[in-house]
Amino acid sequence: MDSLNWITILLLVGAAHALLLAATLLTIRRGNRLANRMIAFILIIFAITICFHTIATTDFLLRYPQLSKIEPPLAFLLGPFFYFYVRALTHGSFRLRRKHLLHFVPALLCIVGLLPYYLQPVENKIQHILNDHQGSCMHCFLIYFGISMQLLTYIGLIAKVLVDYKKRIRDSYSSLEKINLNWLRNLLLGVFITWVVSFALQFVSPTIDTGSYIWLLVSIQIYLMGYFGLRHPEVFVGMEDGWSKPQKKYEKSTLTPERADQYLEKLKTFMESEKPHLESDITLPALSKRLAISTHHLSQIVNDKLQQNFFEFVNSSRVEEAKKKIDDPANQNLNLAEIGFDVGFNSISSFNAAFKKHSGTTPSQYRERSLLSENAN
Repeated sequence: MDSLNWITILLLVGAAHALLLAATLLTIRRGNRLANRMIAFILIIFAITICFHTIATTDFLLRYPQLSKIEPPLAFLLGPFFYFYVRALTHGSFRLRRKHLLHFVPALLCIVGLLPYYLQPVENKIQHILNDHQGSCMHCFLIYFGISMQLLTYIGLIAKVLVDYKKRIRDSYSSLEKINLNWLRNLLLGVFITWVVSFALQFVSPTIDTGSYIWLLVSIQIYLMGYFGLRHPEVFVGMEDGWSKPQKKYEKSTLTPERADQYLEKLKTFMESEKPHLESDITLPALSKRLAISTHHLSQIVNDKLQQNFFEFVNSSRVEEAKKKIDDPANQNLNLAEIGFDVGFNSISSFNAAFKKHSGTTPSQYRERSLLSENAN
């Protein structure tokens, strides 16, 4: 075992940063407080685990063997807390219920399984620590394998939640850049994959000290949590409930076919005269309020009558508006990015993707054809 080195110092700095972020999250009183608490608990677990890893690489653990094996039960909490965090962030009405206690059963079983070790004399623990450091602990292998399998299971659960969320926001929002949570998906997958790889490396090469480098990557990811937290305020203040309410089915809808046709004509007339699609932040609830049509009925009309979700409906209108601007000779000096922003898109990438989907060609290709057609005439 070694004394403190530069990697150990970096790890401790990462742990300190995690605790600072956790304290910030726990003291914020506005927004989605449940999501804030969940990510704070995750950061605290990371900090504690990193600290115990650094202790295990020094002689400190041999002096205080009572501190050994404290982190495995904490590792079994990471998956549930990550899952609850994503549920709270994507479902504004999500609350922890008694049934959610089942998610903590693996951590409890780990504690029960380690009780014989916790109750051992100090001398036995010291010998166990030395054997563990030499990679000869089958009990540790089983615990880490269980943690890895649990984390892989929660990767699947979280992925399903994010996929469902991505589908739902298309029913209410016309622009997704600020709420798509792709950054969260990538960050969580990075954390989980790093964790699983760390255990795999310990199984394949138990005599090679790869743990410090793996935990250094975890520390970097903790810094990324802080970075994304500053870029995406919803990490700290939570998302509004309206951002994630699921759309109900229409079987019990009170909307009659006659009224649906009337509302559809009203919608088309309003879109043509008022052009709400030019507003980059237009939402289904906002549009339904201006039309004096219930959100549920408007959603049903868009889905059933137009065979589109709200995202597709608004962006198709924006694409048609962009075509008109491109075809107008007075706009030849405007670049395509300006046109995209003028018709309501928030980014060039979303403009290009929507234009390609709804017209079968890119904006630049469409402009070339428009110019050729104009010159031919």
